[in-house]
Amino acid sequence: MDNRIITKTQELAKLNLKKERLERIANNIKEILNYFDILKKLDTSKYSTSYNASGLKNIIAEDEPDESIILSQEQATSNAPEKRNGYIVVPMVVKS
Repeated sequence: MDNRIITKTQELAKLNLKKERLERIANNIKEILNYFDILKKLDTSKYSTSYNASGLKNIIAEDEPDESIILSQEQATSNAPEKRNGYIVVPMVVKS
C-alpha cells in the first residue's frame, strides 16, 4: 500500500491524521491485502459457489402498501414547524 494513496484518501475524507497514524493505517492495509493473497492461493475447486448460505428461498415479502395507513401530504406535514410547497423545511446538514 502506497502512502500516497493513504494520504489522498485522508484528504478526500477531510481527516487530519498524524504521520504515525497514517503509517499504522498503511501497515494494517498491507496486512489485510496479504491475507487476501493467501486466500486467493487456496484450492477451492472441491467447493461449489454459494450465494445463499441458509438455503431459504423466496423469503422476501411482497411490497404492498397498506392504503389504510397512508398519510396525505397535508397530514404528514401538519405538525411541521416550517413547510414550503408541501415539503418540510429543515436546516441544511451538508455544507459545500
